Amino acid sequence: MPPSTIVTGSIPGAQRNERGHFLPGHVPMGGRKKAPPKPYLKILENTCSPEDWRAGCETAVEQFKQGDPQARAWLSKYLIPNPSKSEEAVESDFEKLLSGFSLQDLGEIEV
Repeated sequence: MPPSTIVTGSIPGAQRNERGHFLPGHVPMGGRKKAPPKPYLKILENTCSPEDWRAGCETAVEQFKQGDPQARAWLSKYLIPNPSKSEEAVESDFEKLLSGFSLQDLGEIEV
């Protein structure tokens, strides 16, 4: 293809060159959200202890019991598996969530 060839992609109205790059004059549409910078995640990891996490979870459960839809959504994200994920992927996510915690950190768990 000659360099001036216009190729349309999956974005309606987006024009790209033969290498897939947007042509000059293309209006950006925002793209995906950027991941938080790693130093911020490290600070959060070092700041939020297992006790803090437990207190946050207990607060979310109390708010859920009072009908708070945001608490329900937050708890559901962790407690109800995503139907599009395999059972192994859900178990892997759960293991990642609990990594760094021991059963003694979590205390008594009622089922």
